[in-house]
Amino acid sequence: MTSVIPIPPPLKAFFAHFPLYVYPPIQTRERQEYSKFPTLWIHPPFDPSANLLSSDIECLKWQAYIALRGLSNILVRWDFHPDAGIDGHLPNLCTYSESAGDYELLDRKMIPGWVDTQVSADGLDGFNDEEAKLESEAWISLLEGTVHAAVILAQPPKSLLSEIMSPPSFQSPLNSLKVIFAQPPAPLSGLSSILPPSGTQVDVSGVFAEYKNAIVALSDRLGEDKWFLASSRPTALDALVFAYLHSILSYSHHIRLEVIRRANLVAWHHRALHIIAPCFGAH
Repeated sequence: MTSVIPIPPPLKAFFAHFPLYVYPPIQTRERQEYSKFPTLWIHPPFDPSANLLSSDIECLKWQAYIALRGLSNILVRWDFHPDAGIDGHLPNLCTYSESAGDYELLDRKMIPGWVDTQVSADGLDGFNDEEAKLESEAWISLLEGTVHAAVILAQPPKSLLSEIMSPPSFQSPLNSLKVIFAQPPAPLSGLSSILPPSGTQVDVSGVFAEYKNAIVALSDRLGEDKWFLASSRPTALDALVFAYLHSILSYSHHIRLEVIRRANLVAWHHRALHIIAPCFGAH
């Protein structure tokens, strides 16, 4: 028989000041926060009262891609910090599997594969032929290089407080430019020649001059076609072009004038906007 050692009265009186309480378990709200509709996690829109298109080009590109592939009823939410995304980046796509009865979070690289499971796909990704598909790669490089550099320089400067509060993983405009532009060459002579080059030197006027040429070339290539490269249906290139045009037209910077002067680009953006924007709803 197990004997119970009695607690001395002084110790028992001391323990009485620290009663033990058993609280009910905390009910998780995780399942209630997610919808069974596909939900895209994005950076905030420019103006949620106007439309739910993200102010971030990368997020907007994937919104346009999903919508132009023919999907709709996609929810968006922007109450997540970017660090909550996979590898600290947005967008992410939260989907619900009926068979597994659970949610799955997809990073941006997995979005095309998911879209292919929802709608039919072809080997040319919507392009008319292999030559057009190869040409699209050159236009993508132009957009993500020359045009992207101008967009970064056109962004309004952040306040000192926001710079201080930004997490280390935040991709600042200066860091983005470092990815696009090579480091300046070291001086050939002089005392400073022994010092390694540092910083990012950007020829701002040169960037905007190249940007102007890129917009002219883009307008000429579109011509009067319905989609870029005369594709019969929208492609990933159209999604990327829309992301840049929409962002540029949302800025008050002078770079928007180069787009406004090209009537075919403005009309194309307006038509694509009316296709893409209605496909998304707030979570």
